[in-house]
Amino acid sequence: MISFKTLVPIFALILAFGFGYYVRDLQQNKTILKQERAQQEAINKKIEVSSKHANTLEKQLQQVKQHEQTITSTAIQATKGDRVNSDHACVDDDFIKLYNQQSKKYQRILSGQHATAVPDNVARP
Repeated sequence: MISFKTLVPIFALILAFGFGYYVRDLQQNKTILKQERAQQEAINKKIEVSSKHANTLEKQLQQVKQHEQTITSTAIQATKGDRVNSDHACVDDDFIKLYNQQSKKYQRILSGQHATAVPDNVARP
């Protein structure tokens, strides 16, 4: 038969191994939780950036729609004016220049290019 003096160290050893396993499991869970929080934070930042870009794109599309409406209404007004004054050309040169400038501006907006040219002396990545 096993004596009490022999059982105490064996029981203490088993208890120490159990406690060590429990602590290791807690540390592992803590590490996993940190990783999950970091991933969720990264996802939230991506969602925030995406929503900002979506808002910007929506504003740009609204600007383009307004531009198209302006061009259409100007063209209609020019056509109505030409009916009254038949000796003038259908579209004035100033209108064509304005249309081309506005079209280039909105093409730059949609493509994400700078509104002004970038100087040549700027270091490129």
